[in-house]
Amino acid sequence: MRKIIRMVVVLTLITGLSGMTLAYVDKFTAKPIEDTKIKLVKAPAVQEVFEGLGADNDPIADRKKVVVGKDSHNRDISIFAFPAKKGGQVIAVALETIVTGYNPGLGVMTAIGTAGKDKGKIIRIGITSNAETPGKGSRASEPGFKGQFSGRPTGEAISPTGIDALSGATVTSRAVVEAINEAVKIFKANQDKLMS
Repeated sequence: MRKIIRMVVVLTLITGLSGMTLAYVDKFTAKPIEDTKIKLVKAPAVQEVFEGLGADNDPIADRKKVVVGKDSHNRDISIFAFPAKKGGQVIAVALETIVTGYNPGLGVMTAIGTAGKDKGKIIRIGITSNAETPGKGSRASEPGFKGQFSGRPTGEAISPTGIDALSGATVTSRAVVEAINEAVKIFKANQDKLMS
């Protein structure tokens, strides 16, 4: 009986220590993992959507986390906002929204102008992640499709019927529109935070 009790105590100590170690490792590595993901996945899209604006800051370093809702467990859902600044003034903000197209995980980076001739307009969009059907929905990354959103006003939601959809990929086209509209909605709801 003593052997069984000793074994239970030893196993309890080992599992407790293992759990604490894993929690520490998770806490310690969360920030480097997040930074790497931003650098390798989001940064190229941010550079693409801000190209030619003449921003004099580093939007990746100046990023802000924006709470956009709650999940089913009442935990905050947040996304990153990347501001482009010129002379200390925010001239544009890029937001990544992830939606489900034909497959889950279609990420769209939307840059919205906040000053000058671009104020209140979509500057450009970029695709950050795309698991859509190769040769069909994957064409959402093509300049011709993405280019049709540049210069659109943010005053009204874009209608999926008001765009040139990708041939054979209507679901993907609608998902991109949904992602852009969601980014505009988030921008409008958090404009004060994003402009500071």
